[in-house]
Amino acid sequence: MLRLLNKNTILVLIGNLLEFYDLGLFGFLSVIITPLYFQCDNALSSLLASASVFAIGFCMRPIGAMVFGYIGDTFGRKLCLSRTILLMAVPTTLISVLPTYDQIGIIAPIVLILCRLLQGFCTGGEYNNAAIYLLETTPSHYRGLFSGVMVASSILGFFLASIVAAIVIAFPQYSNWSWRFSFLLGALIGIVGFYLRKNYVPESKNIKLLKEETGTYTGFYRYWKNVAVTICIGWLAGTLSLSLVGYITSYLTSVLHLSISQASLITNVGLAVYIFCLPLFGFLSDQFGHQRVMLWGTLATIFLSYPFFYLLSSGFYYQGEIGLALLAALFLAPMHAYMLKLFPLSFRCRGISTAFAMGVGILGGTAPFISTLLLKDLEVNEAPALYYIISGVFGLIALKVSQPVTNHSSSQEREIETQKVTFLAPFKKKLRAS
Repeated sequence: MLRLLNKNTILVLIGNLLEFYDLGLFGFLSVIITPLYFQCDNALSSLLASASVFAIGFCMRPIGAMVFGYIGDTFGRKLCLSRTILLMAVPTTLISVLPTYDQIGIIAPIVLILCRLLQGFCTGGEYNNAAIYLLETTPSHYRGLFSGVMVASSILGFFLASIVAAIVIAFPQYSNWSWRFSFLLGALIGIVGFYLRKNYVPESKNIKLLKEETGTYTGFYRYWKNVAVTICIGWLAGTLSLSLVGYITSYLTSVLHLSISQASLITNVGLAVYIFCLPLFGFLSDQFGHQRVMLWGTLATIFLSYPFFYLLSSGFYYQGEIGLALLAALFLAPMHAYMLKLFPLSFRCRGISTAFAMGVGILGGTAPFISTLLLKDLEVNEAPALYYIISGVFGLIALKVSQPVTNHSSSQEREIETQKVTFLAPFKKKLRAS
């Protein structure tokens, strides 16, 4: 793996990490930012305002995915990646210098919401397109591994944001300006990232191959089944990953009444396990098949979600959290490598990015809200597992009906589902025989 970590791969991963740093920073610093821009009468109103502004960015992800997906398919992956990271620096910079409600009135929250919309727009164009570029420039028998690394880089971005936010919150005497500096730092690094991507990241070789003539709307109609499959993949991925990143901390504090410090520690342990297992499970998917490992993830989600939430509610916090982290890693690690097979070269960026953003933003992004409603209506601490199970069932059905395509333009584009490795061959034969 180390010999494959060239400058192109590193710059793509760092750019993705920075995108999620900018995206997650607002959520972690919302306790400081929200009172400055929204006139709230109580803590609940402040929490709702913060959650709304954080979630509103998801609405723009499908639009950003479609716009930048078209750019990636038409003008090349490199142009798409260099523009998303530069454009992301704009709202981040604006937030860092935006006057408060007391200074400019109602204009302040309006501009803040517009900045969040633009951040969501950029994230929709960055994440999947970066994954497509990374995997297209990676040998096919390593695509599962780097698919897991790609997901891990986004979680590391959230980790970096949480560390910076923790430092800001720990020194309240400096919080009036230090939170602005943390956004400005992300913007400056983003500009440097744009320069490096523009000048040192080459275009994907695949874009030079003969393209299939497929228009935007014709492509969505022609590959409608795989579009629906990708939406379901995004749904389950969003439910597993976004809940692990944000919702579980609120669940531990609000439902199980743990302290914020204890809940944060438990969540960070789960995220550490998640990050470690993503490359590992991605590597295993290169040996046994990307679709097969994802199927294991859907089945594990369906049958083990309730037991893991039961562990959480019974006081076995770390065991339950680690279990949920393993579910997420098992499904998400080979996800990008498998979605690469669902669309031809000329429609990849549009097909994958748009459908995945719809699944994550509309269905997966609402998982915390729906889980809260289930808790309220069912009055059972394990109620959030029900949404896990439902999304897992749809994920299972989607994987079963999906039909990978074969690109006719070049034999180089024929994906290899598995890679034979000598020391795993006996184990693989026994597993497949069973």
